[in-house]
Amino acid sequence: AWVELGRVLAAVREDLPEAVNVALFELEDVRRRLVRVVLDEPPQIRLAAHDALVLFQSVNNLEGMAAAYEQIGDYSFAQSAMADAAQLYDQALQIWIQRSDLQKQTQLLTSLGYVDVRTGEWLHGVSYFTQALSLLADEGDPGNMARIASGLAALFNESGLPESAL
Repeated sequence: AWVELGRVLAAVREDLPEAVNVALFELEDVRRRLVRVVLDEPPQIRLAAHDALVLFQSVNNLEGMAAAYEQIGDYSFAQSAMADAAQLYDQALQIWIQRSDLQKQTQLLTSLGYVDVRTGEWLHGVSYFTQALSLLADEGDPGNMARIASGLAALFNESGLPESAL
């Protein structure tokens, strides 16, 4: 997801107004910080991503908004703010559904499944992972399939039913 976000940011940078360009650079900085798991500056990370979101909203850039929602969701997940993470992931998911981007939908459904693993909402988690798998049925993306399988294994292990994962 991080590499894909980097590619998307690089591809759209040239065609956007200067204010949105600044937002993209801010969001890229947030992505880099999260990739390196630099959580010693949590307020600054969240503020930078929020500033990027506000700029994307001001120019109605849906892809940028979805990326910012996901980044802030990742931050919230890392800070164990699962309700916030779920809400932000869902906002991003709705944009990718509107845009018919199956790969992004798969990634966000998987992220929502991981939130449910952490919160103990086992049935919701299985539902999210199953939906994500169904979107991948024709594509067979091994990276996403592995992430989903790992999420399901974690879910079954955390739920106390590891034999179900077999």
